[in-house]
Amino acid sequence: NVVSMAADRKNNVWLLSYKGMYKISPDGTLGMVKAMDSFFKQIKSFPTDIKTDQDDRVWMITTFGSLCEYDPVKETFSYYDTPEKDKTEAYGNNLNFDKSGNIWLGTSNGLKYFDRQKKSFLLFPQTYKNQLKNAFINQICVDSFGTVWIGTLSEGIIRYEEKTILQSYTYQKDDKKSFTPGWANNIIETTGGNILVSTVGQARNSGLNLLVILLFP
Repeated sequence: NVVSMAADRKNNVWLLSYKGMYKISPDGTLGMVKAMDSFFKQIKSFPTDIKTDQDDRVWMITTFGSLCEYDPVKETFSYYDTPEKDKTEAYGNNLNFDKSGNIWLGTSNGLKYFDRQKKSFLLFPQTYKNQLKNAFINQICVDSFGTVWIGTLSEGIIRYEEKTILQSYTYQKDDKKSFTPGWANNIIETTGGNILVSTVGQARNSGLNLLVILLFP
């Protein structure tokens, strides 16, 4: 089973599965990254999501919320372990890059942030603790404006912009224009800069939601 996949700028596709990591080259050749198996046996964890950065390096988040960086040229792994007190095992952990190349990590125990220059994990500002404390985060999307969209299990969609407050979008029974019920499992930016969100878990009542982003001069 394919857990996650990502494409780099060289048109390689990286597949993360329960049997390991695979690379599909532009010519269609499928190859297994054998070094991954021995590496993850050493750290006793398993990757749950995969992304590529601007340098075509492959990044993975593990079941304990730690980060792994794979260099395809050198065929080497670098491991960044999350603080012991923040470790909670989950197979839905996910990650994404912001416009500065730093990494946002969604876990079953809240939101994390990884500063790539300092090579360290940072706590999310305490100002926003009430909305994100122990939130189960299903998906993170960073749009072209640098806005971070956070899909959660029970707190709806949370919108984060630097130097502003968090804004949450949730299901409201008496508001037909509110989000569909369920938890947000996919977030993408459309070509017009709007945000498309899908929810699941409430049978026919779940569905697709479109957030229209208005820009003012």
